[in-house]
Order: sequence, then structure tokens, then C-alpha cells
Amino acid sequence: MPLLKQRQQLQDQQQRVQEQLSQWQPVLQRGEQAAEHLQQLRQSLAPAQAQLEALQQRLPETELSFKAASEALDQAIAQAETLQQWMRVLQLQQQADQLQALAIRSAELKQRAEQLPALEPADLESLQQLERSRQDAAVALASLSTGLELTATDQALLLNDQPLRAGDALDLDQDAELRSASGGFVLQIRPGGAGRLNQLRQTKAQLDQQLSAALQRWNLPDVKAAKASERERRELIAEWRQLRSQQGAIAVDQLRQQIAALPEPPKDADLSQLREQLDALVPQGKALRLQRNQAEADLSQQRQQLEQLQASCQSDLQHQTRAQTVLEEVQQSHGGLESFRQQVSRLQQELKQGQQQLQRLDEQLQRQGVHRLDGVSPVAVQHQRDQWLQQRAASRALLESQGERGLQEQLEMARADLEDCASQRQSLQDEARMLNLLLQTFEQEQAQLSESYSAPLADSLEAYLRCFTKAPSRLGLRFDPRQGFVDLDWQRESGVAWGFDDLSGGTRELLAAAVRMAMAEVLAPAYDGVLPVLFDDAFTNVDPSRWSALNAMFQRARERGVQVLLLSCDPNFSAAIQPDVLHQLPLRTATPTALHRRRSAA
Repeated sequence: MPLLKQRQQLQDQQQRVQEQLSQWQPVLQRGEQAAEHLQQLRQSLAPAQAQLEALQQRLPETELSFKAASEALDQAIAQAETLQQWMRVLQLQQQADQLQALAIRSAELKQRAEQLPALEPADLESLQQLERSRQDAAVALASLSTGLELTATDQALLLNDQPLRAGDALDLDQDAELRSASGGFVLQIRPGGAGRLNQLRQTKAQLDQQLSAALQRWNLPDVKAAKASERERRELIAEWRQLRSQQGAIAVDQLRQQIAALPEPPKDADLSQLREQLDALVPQGKALRLQRNQAEADLSQQRQQLEQLQASCQSDLQHQTRAQTVLEEVQQSHGGLESFRQQVSRLQQELKQGQQQLQRLDEQLQRQGVHRLDGVSPVAVQHQRDQWLQQRAASRALLESQGERGLQEQLEMARADLEDCASQRQSLQDEARMLNLLLQTFEQEQAQLSESYSAPLADSLEAYLRCFTKAPSRLGLRFDPRQGFVDLDWQRESGVAWGFDDLSGGTRELLAAAVRMAMAEVLAPAYDGVLPVLFDDAFTNVDPSRWSALNAMFQRARERGVQVLLLSCDPNFSAAIQPDVLHQLPLRTATPTALHRRRSAA
């Protein structure tokens, strides 16, 4: 029938229009979305690029500020290091002068000792024994002699042909003859024990000879001088040995080499003045460090903002390029977006008109009594279906031959990948939550453990600080679960909290030692009551005036179960510390080791 044929032709035309419209509408939608997105990108990209240019212009100024702050801090640090080196030179110079004076004094003592007779205690004892024997013989000889005293006379008397006058008193230890000058009488005097007297006289003469020979051998006048000489020599040798012990293993030449390796201080430099300058430099260095840190933070923030803006602008440019590419494809295929809209509008109008014509034809066919199956006969429908199946098979074969997959298959694979990724994401989220919970539990336990040690550690630190400062002070120490104990500072009587890096070298060494020994004291009960702490030349910057305070810290640590092992190459320092056990290595260049005796856990 003509109406059915006309309707079939119109329906085929409608189908072609519908297919064309189905292909163009997604393309038009993408083009409109690309145009709208491009407009939005242009509106947002302009201020972002302006902000980016402003940041790029400010960045060199911020970099210069950071560089200036860093240079100022480096200069302050270099000045502080120079002051410390000058102080070290003056300390070494004092030590060298002391050693030089000790060496000169030691040489003088050695020379004076060599000039004295080399009397030993045994030699002096021998001389004293001879002196006592001679005195005993003289006493015995005197006890056996006869006393003779002429009180008055009226004539001249002779004793062994020697005149004897009134008032003369003599002790006779041998035979004598008393007679008058005229020869009127003669008196023979014989003291008692004459044989014993001869023996005593011989013994005394021998002792006098032996003592004289011994004193002559030592070139001494008498025993008293010998005793004084021996005592003086012994004292000189003891002082010489003490000076040799104070000199230790360090030679003056070694100190001179250390001084030569350090920068020479000004000629009028004074150790106390240099220390005052270093203390005055600490607040300045702290302020410069804060300025440098602030400049570094500003620079880091600007760089981070710059990177974020660059990434954002780069992303917007990429989206802009993709949008422009879509519009260019529309321009090439359809003459522009507006033209494409008109073409789609015409197709939609044609489709609408076709639907109206089909409706009129259907009404005519119904009036003629023709029933339809969706507007066509079953034979035509089957024929059309066979054609579409053949076209579908041919298209699928063509796609497979070109190594491509159909859209439905790609969609199914994409959905499968999405489900797999979602499953993996869920698994990773569960694992992350579990790890986060475990980390929180660990940090809580760690924080509780640190809190249990914080109060004893603070009390112990305060006690150690009182060993070298009597002024009120407070030590700040914060526990971080990720980094441990951080932010160590020391607030003294002035109320200013000094950071650890802002303190002088000697104070840093004392403070670090106090922290280490306090931690060892607190942890000692968990290690059988004793923990060792090793210091290897850790107090080179500590002033000698603080050695006694450092020794008090060591004594306190030892009393509380901390075993202190101290290695030092400075014999004066080792002597000032007064360790319980001192080991001196035999080599000249060896380092003496000072050990504080370990206390048993009981």
C-alpha cells in the first residue's frame, strides 16, 4: 500500500536523523561544557597568574632577607667561636706558663739538691750513733776523773810543772805531781781506776777520729750540720717530685703547638673580659637566630605558596588546553560551536516534524483499517532485524581485527577495575586505621612512661644544677612521642629562658653532663641499681674555676648508683676531679682514665 511504503520511508529517515542526533548531542554537550569550563578557567587563571607574578617578585627580596639574617647569625657564631678560641689560647698560655714555671722551679730544686751532700737516712743515723758513742765515752771519762781545787796558798805551787794559782779548779783523769816551787814538798795524785781511764781515753780518741773522718768525707763541720743538710735535701727532693707529678705527661712544646694552631688573640686580651664579651654575645646570637628562623619560615612559606600556585596554574593551563582542543575539533568538524548548535537544532526540528508526519500517517492507516506492528509488518521487522544483526557482527569483527574492544566490554572491564580498586582502597583504609590505632596506643603508653620519669628527672636535674649554681633556676625539657626529649632550655634568676644553643660552651658541657647523669640516676633502678656514663674529653671548655662544682656532680652521681668513667688528657683536670680510681697509661701520648668506683646494687 502507498501509505505503508511512505510511512516506512519516513520512519527510516527518522531513524537516520535520530542516529545522527544521538551522535551529535554528546559532542555538542562536550563542546558546551568545554566552552563553559574554558570561560571559568580564563576568569580564575588571570588572578592566579597575577598572584604568581607578585610572589615571584617578592621571593628575591625574601631570599635576600634570609641571606642577610643567615650571614649576621654566621658572623655572630664566628665571633663567638673566635672568642672561645682566644679564651682557649689564653688558658693554654696560662697552663704553659705554669708548666714552664714548674719546670724552672724543678730544675732549681734539682740543682740545689745536687749541691748538698748525698746523705741518706742511714748515713745520718750512722753519724748520730758515732756522736752518741763519743758523748757516752766523754761522760764515763769525766765520772772517773779526780777534782782538784786550790782555794788559798802562801807559796807558789806547780802541777806537772805548770803553775797552780789560788782559785784554780781542775779535773784530773791521769796521774799528776803537785809540788812547791821551792821543792819543799811533793804530792803524787793518782785518780781511781787508772786502767779504766786509759781505756776510755783510747775509746774516746778512736770515736773522735771516726767521727771526724766521717764528717770530713761528707764535707760537714758537725753532726748538727749533717742533720740539717739531710733534712733540707729530703725536703728538696720531695718538692721536686711533687712538681714533676704536677707537670704530668703534657709537655710545654705540645701546648705551644696547640696554641700555634689557634688564632692569636689581641695583645691586651684578658680572659675575664673575653668571657664577659662571650656572655654579652649570647642574647644577640639568640635574637639573630630568631630572626633567621623567622626569615627561613617566611621564605619556606612563600616557596610553598609559589609551588602551589605554579601547580594550580599548570593544572588550569592543561585543562584549558584540553578544552581548546575539544573546541578546535568542533570547529574543524562542524564549523564552530554556534554552527554546531544550529545543525543540532535543525535535526531536532526535522525529527519533530517527522514524528508529526508519522502520527498523521498512522491516523490515516487506522481509518483505512490497517493494523500495524509498531508501524511495520512482521516480515519487514524481521528483515530489518537481520540487517542490523549483520551490521553489528561486521562492526564487531572490524573492531576485533583492529585490536579494539567494544564500548560495552570496556565498560564492564572498567567497572571490574573500579570494584577491585574499591576493595583495595577499603583494605588499605582498614589497615591504615589499625596502624593509626596502634600508633596512638604506643604514643599513649610512651607518654605515660615519660610522665612517670619526668618528675624524678626534673628533681634530679635540679639537684645537679645546684652543684654549680646557687641562684634559683629552672630547667625546661619537653617530651615528644616522635622525637623524645626536646626543647631543652635553662631559666636563671633573670627570668630569661636560655636555649641550649645560646649557652656558652662550658655551660653547655656542664648542662649536658647534668642531664645525662640525671637520666642515668632515674633509669638505674631498672638496671640492677647501677648505670655507667662515659665522658671522653667532654669538658674542654669548662673553666678551671668550675672543676670543683663538676667534681661535686660526679660525687653525687656516684652516691646514687651511677658509674662515671672519665677520659681526659689534662693531668690538672684529673687531679682536680679526685677520682676513686686513676689509671695512667704508660705511653707519653696516652690519655689518663679516671674511674669512679662502681657501687654494688645492694
